[in-house]
Amino acid sequence: MHRATLNINGEEGDIRALIQSLAFVNDMTWKNSPYSLDQQTFSRFDFSMALAESHDPEALLKSVGEYLIVWSKKGANVMELGLSAEITLSFELRASEQYAIGVAFSNLQLQKFIDCGVYLRVETQWAKEESPLFAASQSTTNAAMLSG
Repeated sequence: MHRATLNINGEEGDIRALIQSLAFVNDMTWKNSPYSLDQQTFSRFDFSMALAESHDPEALLKSVGEYLIVWSKKGANVMELGLSAEITLSFELRASEQYAIGVAFSNLQLQKFIDCGVYLRVETQWAKEESPLFAASQSTTNAAMLSG
């Protein structure tokens, strides 16, 4: 499963104002998404929300792009509000999807991240069944079974 998560850090009132001014008013999934606002030191708050989840990496990146288009149309630049925002994309890699992820990234308009003042973080890990370590442990187990 591939996931996109939004994290914003800043003053509570500024975060609430940003959230209210963005896509909660249209029919995207923001309206019904669970989110959390946790107080940190120095009256800074951390806002975290799942943006999208999909088995299809192209669909995930397309929906993240749609959020950023909404933001840029509304002229929302989180840096100008004194906030720090980051979208984290977490991919479970499968050999069969590597090309699709590459194509999806080439279609993702990275300028939209810059226009909105949003940092992009990409995390990848092998899907368990395709992990080289998992494959090595399986072949070791199979070899032990054959010899024993």
